[in-house]
Amino acid sequence: MIERRIALARPLTERVGMMKKSLLLLAVPLIGLGLIGCAPEPEVHLEWMTSREQALAKARAENKRVLANFTGSDWCGGCIQMEREVLTRADFAAHATNHLVLLKIDFPRKVRLPEDQARINEELANEYRIEAFPTFLLLAPDGSEQGRIVGSVPGGPRAFIAELQALAK
Repeated sequence: MIERRIALARPLTERVGMMKKSLLLLAVPLIGLGLIGCAPEPEVHLEWMTSREQALAKARAENKRVLANFTGSDWCGGCIQMEREVLTRADFAAHATNHLVLLKIDFPRKVRLPEDQARINEELANEYRIEAFPTFLLLAPDGSEQGRIVGSVPGGPRAFIAELQALAK
């Protein structure tokens, strides 16, 4: 009987090779399913205007408010976080498309803005008394401030949208 078992058993190296193949055949579909379930939400790129006058004119024409984003896009941690976690997400894009005209007032450090744009941005920051980045202003179509959010908003797009809606009331 012992001889029979030995004769039926495959050599250890062959069994290990078969086990590796079996594990690989099981692992590939499971990894694929895991990656599909964990895939990050694709980013949505919205049109952000850089001229307050043009943004206000568009807001008047479309009966919307202006969301002015005072940002340090390439150096401000909270600004970069809001861009990555809120402003490029589908939920925010849907809300913005229906309710807002987007205006970006940027103060980058690594990229040099044209001199006239940098001057205009500085004038707007002084006019609206911006003291920290990011600062989001909700503006009426006439340019008057209806509310502000200073700093990043935890909780993703839905939390940020809720804050904007509270300002709009």
